Amino acid sequence: MNKELLKALRAGKGIRIEGRQTVSLLGGLRDSALFEKIYGQMKDSGCRKEILIAQEGWLNQYFQEVSDLTWDILELEECPPLLFLEKGRNVPEGLFSSGKLGVRLVKTGDLHRAVFNYGHPVFCFSFDRKKFSEEKIEEEWLSMQAEALEWQEKPKSMELALDGTVKIL
Repeated sequence: MNKELLKALRAGKGIRIEGRQTVSLLGGLRDSALFEKIYGQMKDSGCRKEILIAQEGWLNQYFQEVSDLTWDILELEECPPLLFLEKGRNVPEGLFSSGKLGVRLVKTGDLHRAVFNYGHPVFCFSFDRKKFSEEKIEEEWLSMQAEALEWQEKPKSMELALDGTVKIL
């Protein structure tokens, strides 16, 4: 399965993760054409936007500053939460929500191996299944089941400010 995921990312194709409660659309950030097309179709849909990374060290490339608390959470949590951090950089503006960039560390499984071998973050738009509109999607997707990928549909979420303020979402 890892090879299918990696092949899709390298070919500039999207990955669609079907869960019980959500539908998530993923694509490689290296392929800005796919991002722009999907973002254009989905920007007003109320979806959750984030990037997926395979290693903690990747944060340095995508954030100007990272608090000690952020490093601790990512290191200590077996299943790290979705974190919304300040001062994101090197990603399309469409991924920011209220000036913050959502980031999730994928630590295990086929998705981790695919993102790691791809070597770049992956963008993710997640939708409530009941509100997801099939008509908006014009792309061909590699479809996967959430359970098969160990995908957390609704991860714990928190906003971390550089001053140490934490907001559980």
